Amino acid sequence: MKLKNRCSGILLHISSLPSKDGIGCFNNEAFEFVDLLKRAKIKLWQILPLSKIGEGNSPYSSICTYAGNELFISIEKLIEMNLLDEEDFKDFKDLSSKKVDYKMVSDYKLPLLNRASYNFMEMNLAQSDDYNKFVKDNDFWLDSYSLFTAISEVYNSVNFLEDWSDELADRDEKALTEFKEDNSKRIEEIKIIQYLFYKQWFELKAYANKNDVQIVGDVPIFVAKLSVETWSNPELFKTDEFGNMSFISGYPPDDDGKNGQVWGNPVYDWKRMEENNFDFQINRIQFLLKQNDWLRLDHFIGYYHYWEIPNDGEAKDGRWVEAEGRKLFDALKLKNPEIPIIVEDLGAITPEIEALRDDNEFPGMRNFLFAFEFNDKKLNTKNAFLPSNYIEQCVAYTATHDNEMLESWFKSKSEFEKVAICKYMKSDREHIASNCIKALLNSKAKFVIIPMQDYLHKTNECRMNTPGTLNDSNWTYKMENFDEFSQQIESIKDLNIKSHR
Repeated sequence: MKLKNRCSGILLHISSLPSKDGIGCFNNEAFEFVDLLKRAKIKLWQILPLSKIGEGNSPYSSICTYAGNELFISIEKLIEMNLLDEEDFKDFKDLSSKKVDYKMVSDYKLPLLNRASYNFMEMNLAQSDDYNKFVKDNDFWLDSYSLFTAISEVYNSVNFLEDWSDELADRDEKALTEFKEDNSKRIEEIKIIQYLFYKQWFELKAYANKNDVQIVGDVPIFVAKLSVETWSNPELFKTDEFGNMSFISGYPPDDDGKNGQVWGNPVYDWKRMEENNFDFQINRIQFLLKQNDWLRLDHFIGYYHYWEIPNDGEAKDGRWVEAEGRKLFDALKLKNPEIPIIVEDLGAITPEIEALRDDNEFPGMRNFLFAFEFNDKKLNTKNAFLPSNYIEQCVAYTATHDNEMLESWFKSKSEFEKVAICKYMKSDREHIASNCIKALLNSKAKFVIIPMQDYLHKTNECRMNTPGTLNDSNWTYKMENFDEFSQQIESIKDLNIKSHR
C-alpha cells in the first residue's frame, strides 16, 4: 500500500511512557501523550509489539503472538471499573523510575491483576455480552493461550519439552480435558486479564485515531522457541520426532559481525504452511491489523530467505533457505487488497528481495545512521540512506529501537567523519542532532519517524536495545515525565508545518 500523505511520527514503546506503576501503561499519561502528539502535529505513533515479553524481557520473543502484555494494564483504570479499591493498595508504593524493573513491576502488578479478574467474576461481569463476544471472537488463540499459561503456572515453567508431563506436552486430549476441569477458574481468570488488556488498548487506540494519530505496530517474524504457537502447532515448525527444534534462526557472519548471530527462534516449515493456505501467518497479520493502523514487518529479508542453523550449532554452520513470502503476500492480498504495511528492509538486500518489496508496494525504511560511508575519505554520495537520496515511498528514521542514539552515534565518529558529517548537514557540532532531524523532515520521504530519545537529545544510556545481547538495560528505557518533551512541542510543530507534514 503506497504512502499518500506526508506525516511525521515518533517511536516510543508503551513501556517507556511515564507511570507510577514502574512501567508505561494504558493510564492517563498515555492519553496525555496523544494530546501532546496532536499539539506537535505528529500523526504517527510507532510502538513495539504489544505481546507478552519473553527471554531478556524482549517483546520480540513472546510466548504468544496474540496475548497482550498484562503489565500494560492500567491499575488506575481498574479502580475506575470498581475491580480494585483502596484496600488493595495498603502495601502500595510509588514505582516511578528512570528504568523499568520488570521483576519489581511483575511482583507488584500481577497479584493485583489476579485480584481484579477474581472480582470481575464475583461481579458476574464474565456473563456480560461484551466479555463473551471477546472470548468468542478470539477463541482461535485465547483457548490455547489460557490453557498454556495455566499449565505453565502449575509446573512453574513454560518449558513444555522438559518440565511438563508427557501427556500435556503432547496435547493428549484426555489429559487436557482433565486439566481444564480441574483448573477452569484459573483459566477463566487468565482470559479476563486479556479482555481487560484489549479493552484498555482499544480505548487508547480509539482516542489516538480520534485525534488524528495513527498507530504503527510491529510484526516479529519469528515466535519464541517455548511458546503457545510451538506447543499448539508444532507441525508448522522444523522439529524432530521428539518435538525439539531441528533448526533455529540467526544471521550469517559478515563485515559487521564476524561470528554472525544465533537468535535461537524456531524456523517455519514454509511448505507445510503453504499446504495450510498460510492460515497461521495470515491470521496473525490480520489480527495485528485490527490492533494497529500500520504494521512494520520485522526482518523482511526472512520472507524471501532466512539463515537456518542446526539446533545447538553456530551461525557459521547455517545456510540460506528459501521462504514463501511471495505466495504468502499473494494469499494475504486476496483478503486485504490494500495492506498498510511497512517493511524493515535493512541488511543484505538483494534484487530479489527488492522485487518482493516493490511488487507488493510495501514502503521500505531508510536509517540515517547508515548514511555516511567513506571510500578513501570520500563520502559516498549515492548512499540510499543520505536524506538527499530518499524516495517518496519510504519511511525515514534517525534510528530504530535497535540502534544507538544520534548524540552518541556522532560522538563515536572519528574527527574526519565528524567534519564531513557537519559539512554535509550544514551544521555545527552542537546542533547536529537537531539538524539531522530537520533534514529528514525536509526530505522526500512521505513518513519520517523519530525516536523520542533523539528528540530529547539522549545518549546511549537511554538506548532501547542492543541486538544480540541479554543486557539488563535492554528494553528498560522509561520517561520520568513529559516535561522535556512538552518544552519542544512548539518547535516540533513548527518543523512539521514548514516541512508540510
